[in-house]
Amino acid sequence: IAGHIHPAVSIKGQARQKEILPCFCFGDHMALLPAFGGFTGNHVIHPEANQRVYVIADQEVIEEVSR
Repeated sequence: IAGHIHPAVSIKGQARQKEILPCFCFGDHMALLPAFGGFTGNHVIHPEANQRVYVIADQEVIEEVSR
């Protein structure tokens, strides 16, 4: 379990919008936790096929499946 990386994913819309959102990322042997503070920043990750990503959007946690 790691919390220092502050993972995020970049989500692109159909009209060239782009949003970088913090996320949780879980793999077979690891778990990355997002940053919870406003001054911590984010590191965009590129999850592998066997990893599950849960994006934080507003006050919700949503599984990100559009990879």
